[in-house]
Amino acid sequence: MELDKEEINLDSSLIDDLGMESVDLVNINAKIEKEFNTELPTGELWNLGRIFANEGNVKEGKITKKGVKRLREEFPSDDFQEVKPGASVADIMSLIKVQFIVDYIVRSAPS
Repeated sequence: MELDKEEINLDSSLIDDLGMESVDLVNINAKIEKEFNTELPTGELWNLGRIFANEGNVKEGKITKKGVKRLREEFPSDDFQEVKPGASVADIMSLIKVQFIVDYIVRSAPS
């Protein structure tokens, strides 16, 4: 994406504030791999997809109680702690912020 650095901050929502689409999320993955000379396991950064793909976690585009539990287990320190059963997948995706990516990179960096 062609954005000025001034348009981006750690609290920027990737989707709502920066206008990203799913293809942009894939491109972010590739850029992280290139920048840090590493290979990310498929779906590791965006493992929300694995949660949403499980039938017990999402029904009719809305997250279930089981799905909320799984989301909170997978992302204990992220903004997803406020998600309640019945929230739409689209609403949950809009919670992903730049900080989410930064946290992932810090967690994944070699010690």
